Amino acid sequence: MWILGIQQNNLVSEKSIANTRIGMDIRDAVGAYVAENDASGNILDGLLVGPSGVPNVVRQNNADNNGVHGIVASEGVIDGGGNTASGNGAQDCTPNLSCAP
Repeated sequence: MWILGIQQNNLVSEKSIANTRIGMDIRDAVGAYVAENDASGNILDGLLVGPSGVPNVVRQNNADNNGVHGIVASEGVIDGGGNTASGNGAQDCTPNLSCAP
């Protein structure tokens, strides 16, 4: 699992995480720009993003074939568009994100 702690204005880009419990956990980031990552084939969730103060932006990420969720974005996360997710166990993306298959 790849975790980003409480830091401000980070770019989280072009990472590929597979075959872990949770692919990427960015719930404690502040003002992060999360773009062009692939979090597929994980046991539970692919990508977890939450707001902590300044909202995080989620753009052009891919999360396929995870055991439970593809991309989980808390209320307040900004949808930058272009995210894709399919074949996840329970849900491809939370309702506040648009994710194409």
